[in-house]
Amino acid sequence: MLAIAWMLFLLFLLLNVLDGVLTYKILLRGGGEKNPFVRWLMRLFGVALGLVLAKAIAAATAGAMFWVLEGAPHWLALTMGLACIVFGYVDLHNYRVWKRLQGRLAARARLLHKLNMPYE
Repeated sequence: MLAIAWMLFLLFLLLNVLDGVLTYKILLRGGGEKNPFVRWLMRLFGVALGLVLAKAIAAATAGAMFWVLEGAPHWLALTMGLACIVFGYVDLHNYRVWKRLQGRLAARARLLHKLNMPYE
């Protein structure tokens, strides 16, 4: 069961990296961050460093779960599995937002091209 928990931990880290990348892409296209804690970190330290700090805190928290739940591998695997489900949903949502924003920018560029106006 501990091996499953470790695999889920690695998946959790991967999903967090994907969340950070997608969030950054969304912010570049004019979108926003919904998590108030991450918004606060980004205001305090800048967008890139704020996102990195948020992801480091999430990874450290997940790592701390291994220490707290070391004697209960079933609970550890369950907790990591639930965290992966949550971040999987967040990543899916972020991907959809990114695609929608990307489509809006492409539509704007096509419209400006038809009007013979430069696209900035």
